[in-house]
Amino acid sequence: MNSKAAKNRSFMDTLVALFKNVWLKRGVALLCWGYTGLLIWIAWLNGAFFLEYENPTSLFVVYVFVNIAALGLLIYTRRQVITQVNVMILPPVVFATFLLAFGNWYMILPPLVVLVAMFFICTANETLKTVLGTMYLLMYVIGAAAYITITLLMGKITLAGVDLDLRDRNYEVLSGENTATIYSLQSLITPVPKPEDDPIYKDGIKLDPVEMVSIWLGRDYLNMILNLKVSTGKGHVFGIVEDVSELKTNGIVNMLLYHDANSDGEYYNRRAYISVPLAQYIDEENPGRTIKVKFKYYTYDKDGSPIESDKYCDPGFDYTPGQN
Repeated sequence: MNSKAAKNRSFMDTLVALFKNVWLKRGVALLCWGYTGLLIWIAWLNGAFFLEYENPTSLFVVYVFVNIAALGLLIYTRRQVITQVNVMILPPVVFATFLLAFGNWYMILPPLVVLVAMFFICTANETLKTVLGTMYLLMYVIGAAAYITITLLMGKITLAGVDLDLRDRNYEVLSGENTATIYSLQSLITPVPKPEDDPIYKDGIKLDPVEMVSIWLGRDYLNMILNLKVSTGKGHVFGIVEDVSELKTNGIVNMLLYHDANSDGEYYNRRAYISVPLAQYIDEENPGRTIKVKFKYYTYDKDGSPIESDKYCDPGFDYTPGQN
């Protein structure tokens, strides 16, 4: 028994000595810079692309696990200068994600928790931590206030002249060639407009809110890209409610977006691509007649409550068959 206990103590002593080894700690501290690189990459992804997730729950679990593991390694190497420098650099890195992914708290909160915890735990100079901590705190508060203010006053945020809401281009036109490289394909919904009393709407008109990313006329279709707030992303139903009471007299078609989210939770962003056919409104006696299409939909107000938007009713869209 004494021999077995001695072996156990010897193994534990070896293990403790290994974890106390300064070179192991320095190696792990260098490894922790990979976590910083990951956060820089995530910030870049949020700035360059619109992110959609096939399995958001699983991805979030993995994301949380990575942050917890990184926190454990950072705590283990907290006395190393390499880690102390890393922790001092983390705030502006996380701040980039904070702004570019603003509102997607599931992406922001895990690294923010790691950052706050390590800022207090690391053994860097207290005066330096106080000065930098104050600067970084002001940076976050002022940055968030500026983002919210600009969004409320000016709407969409642009970066270097590029609308961040249009950063999900799925193709690249090759210079000097009449060809393009396609990176991804998306499912397209083509709902045929129906009147309000159509049997398809027997359960009532569903007006769950969406965010309009872009809308335009293309040949014989009214095309739009919508941003949805989803949990599973399944079960969303779209349709177009038409009102043609002014079509013959004034050449006007009024449309309302039907959207039934089927009680899906609002946790993640997902895009929906819709093309509404318009050829059925062509006047056979006067096929070149221009038709005014007025489009309404429900979106979110400043408080996040559903509100009807008639932004695309005045002036609306002038549809000329075969010319748009």
